[in-house]
Amino acid sequence: MQEVSTPLQLRTQTTLSPVEERFDWPVLMLWIVTIAAFITLVWLVFGQTIKTKYQLYRLRKDHLYFNSRYNSHVDRFVKTGVPSSMEKAVALWKNYLTKLERSAINSFTTKEIVEYYNDDEQVNVALRLCDKAIYGNVTAEPDQETNQALGMLRRFARSRYKTHREITGNART
Repeated sequence: MQEVSTPLQLRTQTTLSPVEERFDWPVLMLWIVTIAAFITLVWLVFGQTIKTKYQLYRLRKDHLYFNSRYNSHVDRFVKTGVPSSMEKAVALWKNYLTKLERSAINSFTTKEIVEYYNDDEQVNVALRLCDKAIYGNVTAEPDQETNQALGMLRRFARSRYKTHREITGNART
């Protein structure tokens, strides 16, 4: 004898069972590869230009910062006549050129700096006048000579900045 089975009843009202959502790793990997390929393509096409623009930006920013601080030291020296302000201005000038030239200029003596710049007369005169004012204590107040010396150092720093800017700008061609 066979038993007759009753057919299953279909439910008319059902609720969905919560299913744990899984992270789609293949899609993430596809996005990562796509973004990496895009960045690589952009760098291959525009990399040198981006690098040059950034270097020019850094040069300009460093020069503006130097100018601002140098001018404040010079103004303080002109107003007060304190040799330490002139000494700070010269130290700042040396540190700026050290960074700009990527050489240890800030540890050089006046003679070595002049030799480094191929016996540049402007640098020679300016540094000797500053040395005389700082270490020789020859001037108790700022005079025309020391003001000219500080101006010469400022102009020399500007000319070195312009030279490096031209070198950096022409390096990409």
